[in-house]
Amino acid sequence: MIQQYQSQRNRTAHVFTYGSLMYPEIFEQVAGVLPQSVLATAHHWRRHSLAGRTYPGALPDSTGQSTITGVLWLNVSSLAISALDRFEGQEYRRVGIDVTTSDGKKFQANIYQWLLPTQILWDDWCTESFEQNHRQNFVQTHGVSQDSKTR
Repeated sequence: MIQQYQSQRNRTAHVFTYGSLMYPEIFEQVAGVLPQSVLATAHHWRRHSLAGRTYPGALPDSTGQSTITGVLWLNVSSLAISALDRFEGQEYRRVGIDVTTSDGKKFQANIYQWLLPTQILWDDWCTESFEQNHRQNFVQTHGVSQDSKTR
């Protein structure tokens, strides 16, 4: 059974993240909250490196061969989602997808889809490189503050 991604009563949604927002300290700084999370996989999506950027972009994979392992943030408030939307800006569009957790549960969630195909590098984004070279200073580098929530 697929868990409903938006609750009418509480106005929350699940959010699947695959780049800088997978890291709790970055997610919390951007969204202003730190909801419960689980590891999850998005099938038929690919995470790409982007020209001149330290963060990735994801696109649907029409070959059906790709998957993205990321973090599924559960029951994220509409206020926090608005902060995430501002952070992602016009380079991304929030769309609904199905994801599966490591224990086989299926959820409907939001993912931020990259919108600038000319900026795609066709190699996969490397989490290890991000963790070693950019994670510690990411929030400061991209100008995120609790007040502005913008990149």
